[in-house]
Amino acid sequence: YSLLDMSLQGGLGDVTATKNVLLSYGTSGYGITDTYENITVVGHNNGTDFWLVSRIRGKFLVWKITASGFSTPQVFNIGIDLGVHPTIDRAGIGSIKLSPDGSKVIHMDFSQGTYLTIGDFNSETGAITNIQSIKTGIKGLYGIEFSPSGKYVYMSGIEGSMGLYIKPVSNLNPPYIKAVSNIVNVQLGSDNRIYGISDPYTPVPL
Repeated sequence: YSLLDMSLQGGLGDVTATKNVLLSYGTSGYGITDTYENITVVGHNNGTDFWLVSRIRGKFLVWKITASGFSTPQVFNIGIDLGVHPTIDRAGIGSIKLSPDGSKVIHMDFSQGTYLTIGDFNSETGAITNIQSIKTGIKGLYGIEFSPSGKYVYMSGIEGSMGLYIKPVSNLNPPYIKAVSNIVNVQLGSDNRIYGISDPYTPVPL
């Protein structure tokens, strides 16, 4: 992570320290760190601090971020270790998102291709409970985003299952209906619209 001082450059901000190593948790059989791209943040319910969440193989890690820096991570066992991708040599590939109200966390595991993991998140303590891993059958599961209401999730698959899948958070079990084809990732915009990145990588408002 890097540190920024937002008072510099007339309020535009500037980096004051770089390459501070934050996330490092275990190594795979390839001898590399299992930390990878899945990372998300949500506000603490005190309205000041933040929680940083990552999925690393069979664990969720949660850091508290305050004005004084980062805490040591809380570690929550998921109960299933999906390992590393057989050809990309990385663990933790796939999106992780927290619901708009900070009550749910979902991770899409691309490493083994068909699982999503969901848990209840406590924005006061940082605890993740009621963790479930659901086998979706969607090959190359990758992208995830909550609707602004938090009632629905938008999922994307790649490697043979490219497209957009929509399900209510209350029932994430199969079967899944592909709503739109050629979508490889999804993101909620500041205008409360869901945007999809299509192949060949063109932003598309959904």
